[in-house]
Amino acid sequence: MNYKEITNRIDELNLDGYKQIKNNEWGYPENLLDYLNEHGFKRMGKGFFSEVWASESEKFVVKINMGRNYDENYLKFVEYCRNNKQNPHLPKMGKIKSLKTIDGRDFYILFIEKLNPIQRSDIGFESDSDCRVFMRLACRAYIRNGMNDLEEIVSELSSDYNIYHDSIKKQLAELVKIYSDMTELVGADNIDVAIRNIMKRGNTLVITDPVF
Repeated sequence: MNYKEITNRIDELNLDGYKQIKNNEWGYPENLLDYLNEHGFKRMGKGFFSEVWASESEKFVVKINMGRNYDENYLKFVEYCRNNKQNPHLPKMGKIKSLKTIDGRDFYILFIEKLNPIQRSDIGFESDSDCRVFMRLACRAYIRNGMNDLEEIVSELSSDYNIYHDSIKKQLAELVKIYSDMTELVGADNIDVAIRNIMKRGNTLVITDPVF
């Protein structure tokens, strides 16, 4: 599937599982988790605000806000993705379905393009720590320099981490742009630059959740 095909809205895909999840009110997020567990989905990630579930038979993952509070920084990232739909380094997002629990708490469901996990060799770093330090240093230098000279900044830092492949350096520069934009939106203390938040579509690196 090429990139243009992927940019079709996820919420317009004709998927039975998608429709079943989307069209139910659920009552509580836990009811949806029970449904997902019973229908072949597995929990792929869990944070304070939300959980992410995926099935091998579906073309999407489901992010479920658990009704404790809305994760406002992540919602800013969703809006950023929608405003930059042609950027191949961002995930494709469906519409957010806002719901209420029976006792009146707000929660939501979000469908997201299914991506593949990366290996460290895909991104060039030997450890998660190296990735964090590299991204923070690159973002800081890029923002301090007025969002200019990014390729030079990334190239200089890459040599410190023995990253010499131009294709990887080019993609790292695109990720730094995204992290820098999100830093401007939510503040440096709320940026999460861990490797676990980078996946891939084919050979293209994609940032999935860059915020706390």
